[in-house]
Amino acid sequence: MQLNSGNQQISTNGHAAGAFAVLGMDVVSFSTLDEDDQIGVIGQLMKYVRQALMLQDLKEDDYRWSPAGDGGYLTFLSVIAGRSAIDVAFSIFQQVANPPRKSFDRRFTIRAALHAGSVQESADLGRDTNIWGMGINTTARILSISDENQLLVSKQYHDTYVKDQPGDAYHFGEPYWRTVKHGITLDVMNASKSGLGLGGDEERGRRWRYLGGLWNKTAEEFEHLMSDTMRSGDSIAAIAAARYLLDMGEEQRVRDFCKILSNLDAMTVSFPVEHFLFSGMPSDVLFEVVKSVKPKVIGANEVICEDGVDADSCFFPVSGRIVLEIRGRDEPAPVKKGQMLGEFSLWIPNLKRTARIRSLDPGLVLELGHRPLETVLRQHEDVANIVYSLIQRRVVENTLLSPALFPGMAKAVKDGLSKFNAKCVKVASGEKLNLSSQAFIMLVGKVRVQCANGGQLDVVGGGHFDQMPVVGIYSTIGNPDGEEGEVLEDTVAVQIGHDTLQEIQTTYKDVGRLWSGLYGTRLHDVKCWSPGQKSKAAQTP
Repeated sequence: MQLNSGNQQISTNGHAAGAFAVLGMDVVSFSTLDEDDQIGVIGQLMKYVRQALMLQDLKEDDYRWSPAGDGGYLTFLSVIAGRSAIDVAFSIFQQVANPPRKSFDRRFTIRAALHAGSVQESADLGRDTNIWGMGINTTARILSISDENQLLVSKQYHDTYVKDQPGDAYHFGEPYWRTVKHGITLDVMNASKSGLGLGGDEERGRRWRYLGGLWNKTAEEFEHLMSDTMRSGDSIAAIAAARYLLDMGEEQRVRDFCKILSNLDAMTVSFPVEHFLFSGMPSDVLFEVVKSVKPKVIGANEVICEDGVDADSCFFPVSGRIVLEIRGRDEPAPVKKGQMLGEFSLWIPNLKRTARIRSLDPGLVLELGHRPLETVLRQHEDVANIVYSLIQRRVVENTLLSPALFPGMAKAVKDGLSKFNAKCVKVASGEKLNLSSQAFIMLVGKVRVQCANGGQLDVVGGGHFDQMPVVGIYSTIGNPDGEEGEVLEDTVAVQIGHDTLQEIQTTYKDVGRLWSGLYGTRLHDVKCWSPGQKSKAAQTP
């Protein structure tokens, strides 16, 4: 696109508006200098800029200066000044490359960009005016891809100001495309003059250095993120950074990280990196787990896994708000930082997903397949005990939070789970359950009860927290299930004493009414079922 260089205005109050040439520059590796050197370098650069403007006989009314940290932007306010912008740039390069003898003794290099675009001059905070608009923004984006000692020129500037000018003082490389911030594409050209800037061969050799440079920069960024997340005590985010580093071939860095995270052979560091699961693994085992982790980028409102499908992996949220949507509950349950999701089937065979996991925001989760994790658990009993205890606690919590069995108790359960004296148990086929003083709220399995009225019923757990049948029902009306239950298939259930149920039903009247309803439903089911029929699952209301 060629801009109309005549589209320039200076208002009565002296403010510029329209399409102007903009020269941007900054000091290369400025942040690596110490504070005194930084101040000295900027002072010297400003001296070079003033001298370059004077050499082109440009007055203060011909340009505006916009400082920007380690450099800044010159906006040239006329067509003639705009044509001089490239000469100003090379004059600055000349002085930087060959500083006067008595100048500041800290050598430095710069990079620069030239563009022609629309800007608007208006009031600024703390000074009279400043320059705003796409002309400045685009120049900054070109500057971000310019290399050390390079003047990178947009095709807009070239075609507007110098394309048709006589002479061969400048050399412009062929135009090529670059994509910058926000996906904006720019047509840019390398510019050089009598040994200033980058020569054609050197520029072409550096042009796509970003491929290798970006790879190295990305690896460095992930290493910094890994360190930052460890220092912040966020082990899951650190593992995510380590996983990406591993994809980039940085195996030794990841092995060192695993030694830091592991409690068994930890390196001497002061990072708060304790993790309930991963810190209990030897570093070599943890390294294999990191290799097995799969990062998944997720969008807003994206379902990570569906309720009822086969459960063959666990999830660890890294970023974004994640919620559990459990059938039978009115509100989604927010997932806490560092929480492990989808782990139930590690302890409960053949279990389907018991909830939908959904992300409210764009984010990242780590997925770890059950197979590699089960291998670790079989080899490390201490780690397995931690995982299985976590699963058992969450099964108990989800059960007591179910409005289908314990309406109105959510706050009490969240305030103190242990006071309900409930525990999650796994009972093998062929064993007997004592139903005289205990109730068993079944997640999966099959139990046969011999009811007090002489009837018999097979009760089946279907794997959902909103439909958990009970054997050993206790209510104020009575106990319908007799003294004993026979386990026909391996069963996972929440065991809770009749004395605790009595206290709960006394305190929470809705719970008492619901369990009295379970008593009546059980008597009806027993009456309607005979051993010749297919076994049926007792359903909660």
